[in-house]
Amino acid sequence: MWDAQLTLRALPAVGLPGLVVSTGMVNDVPVGVQIVAGHYREDLCLLAGKAIEARGAPPSPIDPAA
Repeated sequence: MWDAQLTLRALPAVGLPGLVVSTGMVNDVPVGVQIVAGHYREDLCLLAGKAIEARGAPPSPIDPAA
């Protein structure tokens, strides 16, 4: 799991804003998209995330006991 999150850890280390948006489920596995912008451009991440969420149905919660 630690290696799978490398990009989630590396972006803040270099000062780039990032956002992960869930886009649904594929074969019972949650999938999403990672959005990255330039320095001090958090606004672009939020605008892109809002646009992606507006185009799809909200994801269902995952049952951790399943």
